[in-house]
Amino acid sequence: MTKKQYINEIANRTCLPHKYKKKIIKDFTQEFDSMIAQGYSEDEVIKSMGDADVIAADIYESYISNEEISRPFIEYKSNKTVFGMPLIHIVKAKRQSYIRGISDDRNRYMRVPTAKGFIAIGRRAKGIIAIGNLSCGIVSIGNLSIGLISVANIGLGLLSLGNLVLGLLLSLGNVAIGTFSVANGAIAYASLGNVAFGKYAIAHIAYGYQCLNLDMQGNIQMGQKIIDFFSNAPAFVQSFFHMGITLIENLNWLLISLGISIILAIISGIVIGNWLEAKIRK
Repeated sequence: MTKKQYINEIANRTCLPHKYKKKIIKDFTQEFDSMIAQGYSEDEVIKSMGDADVIAADIYESYISNEEISRPFIEYKSNKTVFGMPLIHIVKAKRQSYIRGISDDRNRYMRVPTAKGFIAIGRRAKGIIAIGNLSCGIVSIGNLSIGLISVANIGLGLLSLGNLVLGLLLSLGNVAIGTFSVANGAIAYASLGNVAFGKYAIAHIAYGYQCLNLDMQGNIQMGQKIIDFFSNAPAFVQSFFHMGITLIENLNWLLISLGISIILAIISGIVIGNWLEAKIRK
């Protein structure tokens, strides 16, 4: 962790308004630079100052004199680390009103910090596996997410699944854009759906360089027209369409599986939240 990252981490985790954070950053930068001038390395200064969260908690408490007011979040951070980050980091707002931030009687705006870990869970999450309203990771699950594999309401990824998604390789969703897309509305090099745009497109309403309009009954069995259409497409496009048609033919099972996954995710979130609150109380 660099000097800038360390000081910003302290300031952000105080949950204080911007003007207070600016002063904290200024004061710690001056203290940091003073110790550097004495011959200490950045790592030595960080080690001597201590854990950023402990410092942030102390600073926060010094600003808040009302004993009934406490930091607006609870968290769990595992001691085990992977690639220099906690194996698990969970951040949970104490109250629903804290999710977007609140102002106390002195107009101090307090926000819940970002969960950062190999497995990160929180309103904002960054990690290898990130789960949150706003998430970024290798595997990213959330309302708005970015990741190599993205599952989201609005998502961007190499492989994307969701309502409105952009998949650099493959995208599956209600509205999907990508190299290969299967969706209600699909835009891609090769697209398959209800309405599809692409160089190669198969749909009820298809537009493209080479397209096939299906009958409105939704019959996508491998008839002669589809066989002829496939024969004029590159091999990798044929493979994609075979996969896409298999997905559509098993759509009911896919929807059931997705529904079960969502229910399990909600239950898991409730269980994790209750476990975290119980752990903090001990």
